[in-house]
Amino acid sequence: MHAGLVRIVTGIAKKVVIADTASIAAHALVEPGGAGRVALWIAMYAYAVKIYYDFSGYTDIAIGCGRLLGYRLPENFAKPYRQPNIARFWNCWHMSLSSWIRDYLFIPLGGSRGSRWRTIVNLVLVMTICGLWHGANWNFVVWGLWHGAGLGAMRLWKAAFPNVPDTPIVRALGVAVTVQFVCFGWVLFAAPDLPTAIQALRRMVG
Repeated sequence: MHAGLVRIVTGIAKKVVIADTASIAAHALVEPGGAGRVALWIAMYAYAVKIYYDFSGYTDIAIGCGRLLGYRLPENFAKPYRQPNIARFWNCWHMSLSSWIRDYLFIPLGGSRGSRWRTIVNLVLVMTICGLWHGANWNFVVWGLWHGAGLGAMRLWKAAFPNVPDTPIVRALGVAVTVQFVCFGWVLFAAPDLPTAIQALRRMVG
């Protein structure tokens, strides 16, 4: 019972203290027209914090409630922002959805059993479906394409450079690149529609 209560309290703290606070700074992505470049960059990172602590907080509450009732629900997050590439990120982010996509979409399409390019097509297709699963808006479609393209690019990178050493510096660079890639994708996810997301991205990099 104690472990369940601790998990519930942890989840509530994640949601109320961290996620709800970060959502204030992230609001600029919803209405980027009046926001400056710095404010939008801050909003992007704030949204990355918000969505993780919001979602993982709800997960902690569910897991804690399950333990109080005598059930052990599976974990759904495993330090996704500390992963060195986008594939590892998806192995650790929303793991119930990731495993469902793998088992019921990616593998039935052929998975990685075909050619390299066929595997990349499968990745892009299933991530596009993942985007549509979150909502029937173009920003979610492009978000799915973004991640599908990232997974495909990672496959090509590993094929071209198979002997990159796994040193602390290389891993740190991988984590930094992966987090930034994911955060750019969150701009698409946070915006109410695709034109708004494009406007925010243009103001950020323009």
